[in-house]
Amino acid sequence: MKDFFNDKFEYTRVQNQKLTDLFLENPHLLNGYNSRIFSHIIDAHHIWNNRLECTVPVLSVWDIIEPVNMSKLIEENHLNSQNYIQKCDLNEKISYKTSKGIPMISKVGDILFHMVNHATHHRGQVLSEIRRLGGEPPVTDYIFFKR
Repeated sequence: MKDFFNDKFEYTRVQNQKLTDLFLENPHLLNGYNSRIFSHIIDAHHIWNNRLECTVPVLSVWDIIEPVNMSKLIEENHLNSQNYIQKCDLNEKISYKTSKGIPMISKVGDILFHMVNHATHHRGQVLSEIRRLGGEPPVTDYIFFKR
């Protein structure tokens, strides 16, 4: 199962980097909406990594990340997730607080799945906005990543 998660986080890293590269090459596609949503993908990944490690995140849920800093944060998020996956027990339950301060308990495997699913969901929103702005969104389907 850890191999499953390692693969899905690599997929997430590659797809997030594709969007970062697109935004660096086409700054007009990183409008307010895309900046907010794509930054949120990176922010949330960082926050969940910190919840898993029981540490305090540096980023907040809706911090705007400058395009020049996106690649570095994507890579940090990826490495932190991969390192955590190697040492974790996927069935362990951990306690954490939501962004609204509500205490929760969840299984590590469920959290990891949520992290990947959350990023995929919001990337879809960003891809739709890129197309609306007249851009050509990159193909980010998982099956294309595996081919």
